[in-house]
Amino acid sequence: MMRSNPKNESHHSNQNSNQALNVLKERLAKGDITEEEYDRLKRKLDQ
Repeated sequence: MMRSNPKNESHHSNQNSNQALNVLKERLAKGDITEEEYDRLKRKLDQ
């Protein structure tokens, strides 16, 4: 029987958030999104 490990889940969630933030930064750098879009999407990630 596997038990849920909140510490691992939190670590996994942080990795996903960091990866998503990196994608946003790359898209901003490439000009795919505007600074306003970046800020709006980053706020959503921080929720």
